[in-house]
Amino acid sequence: SHLKIFIQQNEQSLKSRLHKFYTWKGLDTSSIDEQFESRKKDEYDIISLDEKFADLKINPTFEATN
Repeated sequence: SHLKIFIQQNEQSLKSRLHKFYTWKGLDTSSIDEQFESRKKDEYDIISLDEKFADLKINPTFEATN
């Protein structure tokens, strides 16, 4: 049997993770925000539609640190 797992993540948490990663890669805040908005429409909003097919939904309640 196949178990479908969906990890719920709020937009602020996702944006924070992306800022940390792309700052590490040398991008400036403006470029990161631009990329996030572009990817949000093309990726994140579409992925969130798959939540309804999940057998298990995980909603982390903590913020990871380094």
